Amino acid sequence: EQADLTAAYPQGIPTILEVHERAGRVHTARMDFPPGHSRNPLTNAQIGEKFTRLAAPVLGAQIDRALHALWALDSRPDVRDLMPLLIRPAA
Repeated sequence: EQADLTAAYPQGIPTILEVHERAGRVHTARMDFPPGHSRNPLTNAQIGEKFTRLAAPVLGAQIDRALHALWALDSRPDVRDLMPLLIRPAA
């Protein structure tokens, strides 16, 4: 733990990553606002890609219908018809 990083939370989520190569070089990167943070929001394309990457192994072929339905969530008078799209299809 580094006190300066901890002190910056929760306004940010500072993280430092160091990669040490066998050849001896060290690469360091710091990120205070990771993707998805309110100060570094994801684009709609990034949200769709993340949902697809995480949900496709579970939802399979219905992933596109589920994502399309979720993007239209605010225009739905009822979400009951959406729920079956978010359940693993029977094998």
